[in-house]
Amino acid sequence: MSNALSNSDLSDFESILGSSSQEKDEQLCFVVLLEEYKVLFDKRMIPKIKSEKEEALKNLTANFNRTMKKNSDTKQILKKFNNMKTKVKRIVDVKRTGNKKIKLCEWQRRFYDLWNVENNPMLHKVPEACQAGECVNEMNISKRKPVNTKQSTRGVNEEISLVQLQKACLKKQIEAPETQISVARVQQSAAEAQERTAIALEKICKNYTT
Repeated sequence: MSNALSNSDLSDFESILGSSSQEKDEQLCFVVLLEEYKVLFDKRMIPKIKSEKEEALKNLTANFNRTMKKNSDTKQILKKFNNMKTKVKRIVDVKRTGNKKIKLCEWQRRFYDLWNVENNPMLHKVPEACQAGECVNEMNISKRKPVNTKQSTRGVNEEISLVQLQKACLKKQIEAPETQISVARVQQSAAEAQERTAIALEKICKNYTT
């Protein structure tokens, strides 16, 4: 996690917020920066997550001050973050809105997308996001239907998934929140899958030559 943004990153922000300083939207800038520090949304209190959140907050504060030319401290940035959560939650709160259409401006929509709302039954699940350049997005919650996103893979797809998972674990050191993924087991499973494939190919070759 880098402590500072590159010039190209700042150029991206300029294109989003506008070239003139008067057009810079502080809230939108904050949320765009926040996309690099999603760990701040994590509610777990385990030592590792707490440490990552502290580091993320420091980096977010430094990058926000640099981009907006401010001098905020980590307490002010954390307060800003919590206030934004409260505001977005109030807009999409099931008890408050009922079946009314929800209106989200650009920074609220981006913030909502970063928030893990799927685990919060008290928040509406917004079905679509606003397009770039639009001020607000309206959603009729009462017409929404649940969508089943579960998928299953078998046979060769399972073997390919094992190899892909192995590479992902080695590259990013992925840790599941409840079940720790064992890289050694993944490597073993991938090796077994490759061995089975080799045996199958050998049999095919023998049948072809006989």
